[in-house]
Amino acid sequence: MQAFIVEAPNRPGELAKQTEAIASRGINILCCSLGIGDRGGSAILASDEASVRTALTNGQMAFREVPVLTMRLADRPGEIARVSRKLADAKVNIELLFPVESRDGTYTIVVGVDKLADAQKVLSENLEPYAIGSGRGTPAAQPSQAAEARAVSRRYVDEVINKGNVKVIDELAASDFVEHNPPQGVSPDREGLKKATELFHTAFPDGKVTVEEDAFYGDRLWNRYSFTGTHDGELFGMPPTHRPVKTTAIDVTRFSGGKIVEHWSQWDLLTVMQQIGAVPEPSAAPTTR
Repeated sequence: MQAFIVEAPNRPGELAKQTEAIASRGINILCCSLGIGDRGGSAILASDEASVRTALTNGQMAFREVPVLTMRLADRPGEIARVSRKLADAKVNIELLFPVESRDGTYTIVVGVDKLADAQKVLSENLEPYAIGSGRGTPAAQPSQAAEARAVSRRYVDEVINKGNVKVIDELAASDFVEHNPPQGVSPDREGLKKATELFHTAFPDGKVTVEEDAFYGDRLWNRYSFTGTHDGELFGMPPTHRPVKTTAIDVTRFSGGKIVEHWSQWDLLTVMQQIGAVPEPSAAPTTR
């Protein structure tokens, strides 16, 4: 993504002129900062880069474009200094910096640099896929981050869900992992995730989850699954019926630092309970003549 640095005299009305030109094209400004001195200038991050470029050009406003990256840092003294030193040692110049969000003891910043590839290399441990606003042009994950998230997710499906290897959970999930939809009686943490996996494999020893499609946005991966298995063990107090089961699910996984930190899921359990006979199948609608 690109940010636009607009050069203008430091006088009343210059920012209004710039932002009115952008607004007239229906473009949402996501972040904006101002410079100081005789040549004030502004730095603008917007939802539609092509239209901003056209608006500024048509308005005869001098500007230049700067590539940006996003990163999440610990909310403590010295973090900006640490990042700045890494960039300085790599001969990377910081063109702009936007603070975006503070939460859970961390904060997110957007940084504009003159050498994007070099900055990504030295700051790889802090790069954070993060969505500002909505729609086109939001800072999304670097391709490597999306690939990393998908690799972690696929490994979780293959080794944990399908093979029942709960030891892998400690590698893939953060120590402060939170499950937002745990089974009844199971804790919403990493140990609870292991317990839920064991319960799943007890009920469906041959169970198999297949990822049908996914989407990565911000710091989250969406997955749509299909599931097949045989009810050969106890499930929610129901003894095994040895009936085949087929259902679907959707989940959302948030990643940070290459690990799973939060998880939300929705399984079509009603269909499962109907297939094993725990819940009656819906009766057919009466035929009218």
